[in-house]
Amino acid sequence: MVFLSSSKINSELTKSEKLLKKLPYWKISERLKLELKLRHLKEQLHK
Repeated sequence: MVFLSSSKINSELTKSEKLLKKLPYWKISERLKLELKLRHLKEQLHK
Protein backbone atom coordinates (compact mmCIF):
# COMPACT_ATOMS: atom_id res chain seq x y z
CA MET A 1 0.00 0.00 0.00
CA VAL A 2 1.29 3.43 -0.93
CA PHE A 3 0.61 6.45 1.26
CA LEU A 4 0.25 9.75 -0.53
CA SER A 5 0.42 13.27 0.81
CA SER A 6 -2.70 15.41 0.58
CA SER A 7 -1.10 17.66 -2.04
CA LYS A 8 -0.28 14.62 -4.18
CA ILE A 9 -3.85 13.36 -3.80
CA ASN A 10 -5.22 16.78 -4.78
CA SER A 11 -3.06 16.93 -7.88
CA GLU A 12 -4.14 13.41 -8.86
CA LEU A 13 -7.77 14.40 -8.28
CA THR A 14 -7.60 17.45 -10.51
CA LYS A 15 -5.72 15.57 -13.21
CA SER A 16 -8.27 12.73 -13.17
CA GLU A 17 -11.25 15.10 -13.18
CA LYS A 18 -9.90 16.96 -16.20
CA LEU A 19 -9.26 13.72 -18.04
CA LEU A 20 -12.74 12.46 -17.21
CA LYS A 21 -14.32 15.61 -18.67
CA LYS A 22 -12.36 15.17 -21.90
CA LEU A 23 -13.28 11.52 -22.40
CA PRO A 24 -16.02 10.79 -24.92
CA TYR A 25 -19.14 9.20 -23.45
CA TRP A 26 -18.70 6.01 -25.49
CA LYS A 27 -15.41 5.10 -23.75
CA ILE A 28 -17.25 3.44 -20.92
CA SER A 29 -14.48 1.29 -19.45
CA GLU A 30 -12.03 4.20 -19.25
CA ARG A 31 -14.69 6.40 -17.68
CA LEU A 32 -15.49 3.75 -15.08
CA LYS A 33 -11.83 3.29 -14.21
CA LEU A 34 -11.40 7.03 -13.77
CA GLU A 35 -14.57 7.36 -11.70
CA LEU A 36 -13.40 4.59 -9.38
CA LYS A 37 -10.00 6.22 -9.07
CA LEU A 38 -11.64 9.55 -8.24
CA ARG A 39 -13.86 7.96 -5.62
CA HIS A 40 -10.88 6.20 -4.04
CA LEU A 41 -8.79 9.38 -3.99
CA LYS A 42 -11.62 11.37 -2.42
CA GLU A 43 -12.02 8.75 0.29
CA GLN A 44 -8.30 8.89 1.02
CA LEU A 45 -8.44 12.65 1.23
CA HIS A 46 -11.22 12.57 3.84
CA LYS A 47 -9.44 10.09 6.11
